[in-house]
Order: sequence, then C-alpha cells, then structure tokens
Amino acid sequence: NSPLLRWRYGSPAVDQLLIVPQDLRPSDPSFWREIQLGQFGLAGALADLGGRSPFEFHPPTKAWARSLHGFGWLRHLEAADNDAARESARRLALEWSIRHRSASGLPFEPMVLGRRIISWLSHATLLLEGADRATYDALMESLGRQLVTLSGVWRDASEGMPRLVALMALTYAGLCVAGRDRRLEHDARLFAGELSRQIRKDGCHISRHPGIGVELMLDLLPLRQCFTARDRTPPGSLLTVTGRMIAMLRHMRMGDGHIARFNGMGIPSPAALATVIAYDEDQSLPPAKLLASRYQRLERAGTIVIVDAGAAPPLALHVLRDGDW
Repeated sequence: NSPLLRWRYGSPAVDQLLIVPQDLRPSDPSFWREIQLGQFGLAGALADLGGRSPFEFHPPTKAWARSLHGFGWLRHLEAADNDAARESARRLALEWSIRHRSASGLPFEPMVLGRRIISWLSHATLLLEGADRATYDALMESLGRQLVTLSGVWRDASEGMPRLVALMALTYAGLCVAGRDRRLEHDARLFAGELSRQIRKDGCHISRHPGIGVELMLDLLPLRQCFTARDRTPPGSLLTVTGRMIAMLRHMRMGDGHIARFNGMGIPSPAALATVIAYDEDQSLPPAKLLASRYQRLERAGTIVIVDAGAAPPLALHVLRDGDW
C-alpha cells in the first residue's frame, strides 16, 4: 500500500493478463495419476503424502522443495486434460497463496519466485479459466504481491542462472500483465544485459553446465514469442544470444540425441533438447575460433566425441547437484 513502493516496483494489483506464454517443456500426464495415489515425485525424489498437502509435507530434499514451490509441475496437470486435474491445480495454487502471504523462506528465493511467476503466467488458463470469483481474485492478488517482491529482491539472487531467471520473470510479467508496461523497458534492459554477460560468444553459459543452455532456451523462445505477440521489439541481444545458444547446443548434441554431460549435469532430457533444436533455422555449429568454453567436438562417420578442454567454472557458479545451486 506504500505509494513509494508502488512508484518504484509497480502496483501489486493485477486485474488482467494480456497474453499467456507457451510452455515448451515436455509434460507427463501420468503425474496426475501419481497425485491421485498420494505421491508427488519432483527433482528425482518421491514423496508419499499419505493424504497430506505437499505444502505441509516435510520435503525430502531442497531440490524437491524448490521444484514444488516453482510450480513447474503445473504443465503435467494441464496435460492430463480433465476437470479433476484442473481443479487440483487451482486448489494447490490457492492453498499456496494462503499459506505464503509473508514473503520469506525458500519459496521466496529469487530463482524459485521467478520460476513460480513464469509457471503461473504460462498456465494462467489452467488456473483461472472456470475459477470462481474469490479464487480468481486471490490468485491474481498473490501474483501481484509476488511481482512486487521479486522487483525488490532479484539483486539478492545468486550469481548465474538464479539471477537470470529472476530478471526473465520480471520481463515476462512486463509483457503479460496489464499495467506493467512502465516496468517493461527497465526490466527488459536489465535482463538483456545480464543475458549478454552470462552467455559467452560461443553460446555456452558461463557455468559451462550444458543443461543450463537447454533450460534457458525453453524459456527464452516463448519470451521471444511474447515480444512478437505484444508487437514489441525485443532487445537485440535476445535475438543474437539465442541464435548462438542453439548453435552451441547442436555442437554439444551426441548421436543418440542427448546432450553431452559435464560439470555436474545429471541425466538429460532428449525431448527438451529436440524441442529447442527444432527452432534452429540454419542448423549451424559455432565457428571453432569462437569456442570460448573450449568444448571440442570430433565427428567422423557415425562417431562423435566431445572433449572438455577448458578450465573448471568459478566456484560461485558450481552446480552441486543437477538443478541445485
């Protein structure tokens, strides 16, 4: 309610969404069946809820908790395509908004907060279509409060991917949420600058974690579409960097469709990589002279060898476990 905070970070009131971004990540409709059985499997860990809400269940790992509060699993419920799954998605989002009115703890880590905002925007149809007025108002109010919070705390995000996701979420909101146009130019400029800083000339992320490129592209490609849908010119660096990143991912792609695994990467998703590669218009590889990351590719006939000939990433960017920074 502070006029100063409204002036600096934007109004917390969200009345209307202008567009709904596309979620390119592969979905699994069987996730809904697992929920019906009382199970919630996220980030490589399975929680047997025993009739409890996932938000009152002690998380088996921090990565599981971050995945839960990031709401990326909404895509699985939308893919189930039935009324019960849609109602469950709305109920869980509403429960979250009631439980977490105070912006504190793991659910409000900048990267988790940014991921949740992107997920809610991308699946706004699932959450809002058919909702009663009270539920609609509660979810929109929560979204507005989260945006104001993220506008103030993104600087606290850890170096690397967490900070990039936080700024990307603010840019998404500037394009999708009515009334945030005033923030768009400012947030998009910050995001474009951070993107250019974190992506090397060869298209590799500064962490040298190949999977981060896939994860980022699954968000960057719909973001480009949002700029087009709003008839806005995207930052020049967004177009340039995404082209480099796709070329780099093609460079790191093995013969079986998986991406090469280095620097803490777990088991990759060939479907996610294939989705990103499909957007590569010229199907090019980065020039050898631009391989700042020093991932070398040897290819002859049906054999592909990828060699990591570079130095280890900075400790601040080290991935402890896949998806956990």
